[in-house]
Amino acid sequence: MEIFENNKPIISIIKGTAISFLATIIALTVFAVLLTYTDLSENTVKPVIITITGISILIGSSIGTRKIRKNGLITGGIIGALYILIIYIISSAINTNFALSLGSAIMMGIGLIGGVLGGIIGVNTKWFFWLGTVLFAKFRNGDGSFFKKEPSPFRKKLLTFS
Repeated sequence: MEIFENNKPIISIIKGTAISFLATIIALTVFAVLLTYTDLSENTVKPVIITITGISILIGSSIGTRKIRKNGLITGGIIGALYILIIYIISSAINTNFALSLGSAIMMGIGLIGGVLGGIIGVNTKWFFWLGTVLFAKFRNGDGSFFKKEPSPFRKKLLTFS
């Protein structure tokens, strides 16, 4: 039993990882501007970076797995792991004093959890949109309003009872 039968998941993994990095760059740029021009404390840097990383991986893996209709958990986890691996390779190449620590373990855990959750969301996104469309069409009137113009027969009985 082959998990990945064609190249589509590999392309999805590359796409999801690239989107994760793009989202991270954008969010960290916004945070850097806020850190520079506001009174944000330096103590907020680590938690914000961990949060941005998790959300970026969640976004990248959900977008990356949207087109494949199965194995979102595995593909999303691979996207999260690949993202973290690339970050740590770059960090170890740039910083000669680089070492794994508790913060690194937390970052790895956040990356895997974000990737897995994003993969699950991405694979099921079409289903959520379909469900929303069906519910929207079912409860919407033809003129675009959500409420019926006349009360239901049950409500008419309630209104005439009092």
